[in-house]
Amino acid sequence: MSEKPILFSVPMVQAIMREYSPKTQTRRVINPQPKSTPEFVANRYTWVHRYTSYALMDDESVKRECAKVAPYQVGDILWVREPWFCKPCLPDCAGRENEDECPFKRAGENCFGYKAQYSDGSRGIDVKWRPSIHMPRSAARLFLQVTDVRAERVQDITPQDAFAEGCDGRGSAPHDGASSDWQKEYDFSVEKFQTLWDALNAKRGFGWDTNPWVWVYSFELIEDHSKREVIPAQYPK
Repeated sequence: MSEKPILFSVPMVQAIMREYSPKTQTRRVINPQPKSTPEFVANRYTWVHRYTSYALMDDESVKRECAKVAPYQVGDILWVREPWFCKPCLPDCAGRENEDECPFKRAGENCFGYKAQYSDGSRGIDVKWRPSIHMPRSAARLFLQVTDVRAERVQDITPQDAFAEGCDGRGSAPHDGASSDWQKEYDFSVEKFQTLWDALNAKRGFGWDTNPWVWVYSFELIEDHSKREVIPAQYPK
């Protein structure tokens, strides 16, 4: 078991934190992709990963071997990197003995804030937002534990897995169980995931239509060092 960082966008962080149907899966492109080469006979593949070459006979061996060397393994702890800021704590927060009364994550005299906390998308907040990639571990508030790892083609996703990815096919409101269109909405979750996937990966050459190999990570939220309620846009200049 090891501890590693993982990047998530603001909408995906919000999906992880929501009370109903939280996000519990993420798919990441396998890079480099397993590729067919003329050096191998039909239906055989070679895959070079971390200076090691794997001969892959078929899709099942791709799934088996790729999962073994996935960057994240079962039991690993992942601390979430997300858009954030750091500022001196509010005057009425810095002196409080009870840190739970502060709406931000505190570190000494500084407070960390997160774009995903704001209902208005952080508009009107006079802070300098920092990229996810620059977040140090000390600023992290969400910690995930990997519960399952597998490899598959991105188009192999099922409606159940699309739900687990945070795509419920119905917008932002939870389903009340009364709709006769439940199955239609359930199946639409895959289409919603397809749109999300292309927005993140198409420009990189790994769009839905290319059907790339991906690592599929299932996880559970084990630590949440933040307030789940949405914070209004009131942080001072």
